[in-house]
Parts: sequence; structure tokens; C-alpha cells
Amino acid sequence: EPRFESGRAFYRLWLRVERAGLRAAVMASLADDPAGAASVADLLPAGRVLVSALRVGRAPPGSAYPRARLPVDELLV
Repeated sequence: EPRFESGRAFYRLWLRVERAGLRAAVMASLADDPAGAASVADLLPAGRVLVSALRVGRAPPGSAYPRARLPVDELLV
């Protein structure tokens, strides 16, 4: 599978997690570190490759980060 497709699936999964009211944090070291990736690869079905990993859970109400993007009316001059 092309990496673009894997990345698209990863981000769509992340959006579904957020839409369900949960929060996710990327655990990039599991996929980026060869030893970490090898230890997780043993848990995957045959033919599957670790692209990335998310830690998923409930977040306390009001703990979400504020939006990083400015409102449109503040962007246009």
C-alpha cells in the first residue's frame, strides 16, 4: 500500500476517534524506532505493517486545546 494511502487511513481513524468524543495522542516512537516497531510488529496480523500508533482515551470536560487557527474575519485584511 502506498504510504499516502496509509497516512490517509491513519488520519481518518484519528478523526473518527475525535468525533466519538475521545482524545488521541500519537505515539510516534513505536513506529519510528526500529526496536519499538519490531516489538509491536509481532502483535500484528501477517502482512500488516505498523504505520503509527495512537493512545486513545477519555479527556476531562473542558480540557481540549483551543483552536490554533484564527477565525476567517481575523485573517482577511
